[in-house]
Amino acid sequence: MPNQVGTSQVIRFATFEVDLQEQELRKGGLRQKLTGQPLQVLAILLERPGTVVTREELQGRLWPDTFVDVDHNLNTAINKIREALGDSWENPRFVETIPRRGYRFIGEIRQEPVVVTPLSSEVSLAKWKKWAIGIVTLGFAGLVFLAVVEHLVRPALQRTPRVLGYSQLTNDALPKVVQNFPWSIQLVSNGPRIYFSQIASGSDSHAFAEIPSSSAADGSTNPIRTSFEWPIPTSVSPDGSQVLVTGGVYSWDRPMWVVSVPSGTSRRLGTLVGHDASWSPDGRSIVFAKNHELYQTDIEGTTCKKLASVQDGVATQIRWSPDGTRLRFTSTDNFTALGSSSIWQVSTSDGVNIQRLFPVQDDSRSQDCCGNWTADGKYFVFQSTRDGATGIWAMRENSHSSPTSISSPAQLTSGPIRFTSPLPSRDGKRIFAIGEQLRGELTKFDLESQKFVRYLSGISAEQLSFSRDGEWVTYVTYPEAVLWKSRINGSHRQQLTVRPLQASGPRWSPNGQRIVFSGNMPGEKPHLYVIPAEGGSPEAITASSAGQTGAGDPTWSPDGNSVIFFEVNDHGLDATSRVLLLDLQTRRVSPLPASEGLYSSRWSPDGRYVVAITWDSRKLRLFDFQGPRWSELANGSVGWPEWSLDGKSVFYIDGGPPLTYSRVDIKNHKVERVADFEHVRGENAGRVGAYYGVAPDGSPIFLRNTGIHEIYALDVDLP
Repeated sequence: MPNQVGTSQVIRFATFEVDLQEQELRKGGLRQKLTGQPLQVLAILLERPGTVVTREELQGRLWPDTFVDVDHNLNTAINKIREALGDSWENPRFVETIPRRGYRFIGEIRQEPVVVTPLSSEVSLAKWKKWAIGIVTLGFAGLVFLAVVEHLVRPALQRTPRVLGYSQLTNDALPKVVQNFPWSIQLVSNGPRIYFSQIASGSDSHAFAEIPSSSAADGSTNPIRTSFEWPIPTSVSPDGSQVLVTGGVYSWDRPMWVVSVPSGTSRRLGTLVGHDASWSPDGRSIVFAKNHELYQTDIEGTTCKKLASVQDGVATQIRWSPDGTRLRFTSTDNFTALGSSSIWQVSTSDGVNIQRLFPVQDDSRSQDCCGNWTADGKYFVFQSTRDGATGIWAMRENSHSSPTSISSPAQLTSGPIRFTSPLPSRDGKRIFAIGEQLRGELTKFDLESQKFVRYLSGISAEQLSFSRDGEWVTYVTYPEAVLWKSRINGSHRQQLTVRPLQASGPRWSPNGQRIVFSGNMPGEKPHLYVIPAEGGSPEAITASSAGQTGAGDPTWSPDGNSVIFFEVNDHGLDATSRVLLLDLQTRRVSPLPASEGLYSSRWSPDGRYVVAITWDSRKLRLFDFQGPRWSELANGSVGWPEWSLDGKSVFYIDGGPPLTYSRVDIKNHKVERVADFEHVRGENAGRVGAYYGVAPDGSPIFLRNTGIHEIYALDVDLP
């Protein structure tokens, strides 16, 4: 049966909502320029999503007794709808044209962005009491019966945590994260204000942001400017006047700072470095994470003692229990969006009894992270991905039993908006969270016009690779991570992989008959796969061993007999990388000489050279097989290298500042700036960092962010 939207006066889908009563289309709460007949057509399509509405029906609804040019009017209306929604005829996301029949709305309707658990416990208990009240007239026996009924029924009908409603606090569509620092996606609060990471478009990197925690916030953010780069707020002092922040250098373990708010004045926390830190409830000490260890220090950073070791990863999102007796933190096996995560706890008195909060489920690839206690310590709320769906969960603390006794958590949210990084308000009546709906628009910087234009009809895709004859392109959809191919003009689209396999880094073979890519199941390490270009089953050609986080960025040798790729070894902050060569006939793997500490390798079209990036992303290096030797091509903040078609130069993104797309000549090492991207910093997207690439004509391409990434306040009932 078709999905009916019911009688609601507001119909929501993706980032949009149609208010039937006010006759408005809104995006992120802002009114869009769509009125009259185009809005009426959209409303009719939304009545029966997934069902074809014929042109005849539309004519009968809109122009029943009037002679008009129906085809012209409908075509005009549909074009205006697509323009307002950012949709396209070739690759529709919302409105699909059914040739010679009509139109169909194919987007996913959402009545609410959260799951509200229906509860009837109070009503049911009331019914029991009403039924039993008659027995009271029987005297003492009736009273005893009523007491027994309430004792037995109330626990069974106990209210569970639920979401009552929501409000949106920000409205800027900017990621609440420092690029390439996925653990910076967290919210901290002093009560009246919420602090978070954000580098806005075209701005410098010396600020984090704040917003009022009130639901009456106007959607704007206020920057807290610092004296150092890349600030990531991690905790707020108990009195709310200072924020713990890491920053200053673009690396994993970084200097730690204490920043006064709202002035932004800062001081170093001694000489300590780490990647996360948290203030104790009494304000007397700080626990911070460095490498694989947790340390405790005083608020001046003058004393330091080791508290515990994190054996299987690195600790982030460190949180104290309200009574100060325990710490909970997220353990991540590597600092990328592909890493697996789990929540652990440890005693603050002696660092012993470190244990995982939830046991491993063999039948479910769950990933838990980013937890916070309510101020009264009754609940622990956290983010979890279970069976591929991400949402917020709440677990009631068993204060009457041992601290290691874990109750079953209740799911609070699910649906098209992905809520993450939950933070309870101090009164326990709300949960602040980041709401995401990932989407992008493929964009090219046209070198002739010096303007940004939609590329391949603006599909939400990244990691493009072009066949050698220039006829075909393969890409990975965002955020689904599914591998597709099509003609260079976008026609003849064909899906090559299916979920839950997540694909990345595809490359055409020189003869155009095969595609190699890196792929992984959720929560697992990536392997290399080869798939026929005409379609078929992917064949795994590598396997990861213990201590390795998998294989990435494969490229072909010119003869198609070998593949070069990089592999990351060990975990987290101790990770190192190296470049490997795989003989596809013998399956023998051998290291490229002196390639330790390099990644993102690319083989040149003629097979003579390999380019790669140093592990700190500061240098672009060139390997010459005729040497053999390495030399430095360029330096800065380097990413996404790509060879030119003639093999004479290498394109790459330079994070600057300013953010630029550049090209370096491999003979004289001369660097040429191709395009200035500083004014779009923070507006782009990608599954593993912001994506950049290059079209066959040398024009830079990137994925413009068109999704939701806002902060919400969820009204909750935590009984």
